[in-house]
Amino acid sequence: MKQGFAWALALLTAMTACETPSNQVVVPNFKLQVHVVHHTWPVGGCKVYLKRNATQWPGRNPVAYDDSALTNAAGFCLFDSLFYGDYYLYAIGWDKLVQDSVTGNSWVPLTPHNVRDGRCDTVLWVSEQAPH
Repeated sequence: MKQGFAWALALLTAMTACETPSNQVVVPNFKLQVHVVHHTWPVGGCKVYLKRNATQWPGRNPVAYDDSALTNAAGFCLFDSLFYGDYYLYAIGWDKLVQDSVTGNSWVPLTPHNVRDGRCDTVLWVSEQAPH
């Protein structure tokens, strides 16, 4: 009986010890596609800032952010080389249809639930009267 218990304990130890080696480099490989929208239409030429490891809005100062991208004419921009984790987005731009500046911000967690095939798509709503 003791031999069976010792063998089971050894097997359990071996199974739980198979973790990623600490010297292995994990490469960030997720992409976050952002679609900036005002009312129901896309906002092209909008500057979108991204803050890593954040769940609260870092503020208006672009220096507080880690990365930025400009939306294309269809209102899309892409951030790549991301890990699972918490990100905060902040967008500022000009809506040509209403001839007014627009802003918006949002927290975006990247998790196994919303990253599919290495990519997460999100909509960032902007407004001419955003509270920020």
